[in-house]
Amino acid sequence: MNQPTHHQIATYLTNYILSELVKYVMEDTGCGIEQAMEKVYTSPLGSPAR
Repeated sequence: MNQPTHHQIATYLTNYILSELVKYVMEDTGCGIEQAMEKVYTSPLGSPAR
């Protein structure tokens, strides 16, 4: 089995962290998934500089 590349690991971790943030926003604010995703993905954390 091939080892994942550093890029693959970073992508996986980034996606995992963002999905956890969406869950936290939903729990904390009581909003739905679409609103929580919008809040996270339009925040400075959700759109890192490339």
